[in-house]
Amino acid sequence: MIQKVKDIIETELDDGIIQAYVDSAGVLVDQLPIDDPVKSEVQKWLAAHFIAIRDKISVREKAGTAEIQYSDVFGENLSSTHYGQTAMVMDTSGRLQSVSQSKTIVKLIAL
Repeated sequence: MIQKVKDIIETELDDGIIQAYVDSAGVLVDQLPIDDPVKSEVQKWLAAHFIAIRDKISVREKAGTAEIQYSDVFGENLSSTHYGQTAMVMDTSGRLQSVSQSKTIVKLIAL
């Protein structure tokens, strides 16, 4: 699964840290009432989302008067990255979207 995550997100993180995100994503995905092949895909995109919010991926950079725009401009929670958005689309149960829209979401803080 580590290589599959690396295939969709560029990161300098070592494999042990990526595996930790994959494992965390797996805990969430195991709670979803969706088929196993889809669970694997959702887990991959969710792990990439966790990496993206940790690393703050820039989506726009400008040289003159130095401007950087980060991926969290898309929205909050899972909507804050295209990885999280993809995970929500692939979750046919709609639970990830429901949780992402909840006001009781706890934001992940990278150490």
